[in-house]
Amino acid sequence: LRQKLELTEGRVSDLISKLESVSVDATRAKSEIQDTLNDAWGLVDLLSKNRCDDAIETIRTKQQDFERQFEANQEVIQHRDKLIAKAKKEKDEVELARLEVAKLLPI
Repeated sequence: LRQKLELTEGRVSDLISKLESVSVDATRAKSEIQDTLNDAWGLVDLLSKNRCDDAIETIRTKQQDFERQFEANQEVIQHRDKLIAKAKKEKDEVELARLEVAKLLPI
């Protein structure tokens, strides 16, 4: 009985040692898993930021294109307005000349 108790005690001590070892391994594994998850989330954040940066850059480029188009359109509009003003002035001059000719020529 004494031998069986000693043998059992040895087995229990061995099992406790193995459990402690497994527990240490499990704790280490848990820590490694947590570190891996943190790294993965960091990569997700980085990818999201990169995609956002790409999107922002695309938007900036489009905005600059639109601003250039707007400026070009503004120049065209200003040129058109000058031509309209010039045409109105010439029309008024023609009308005045027509009136003067009408005064000189009896109808």
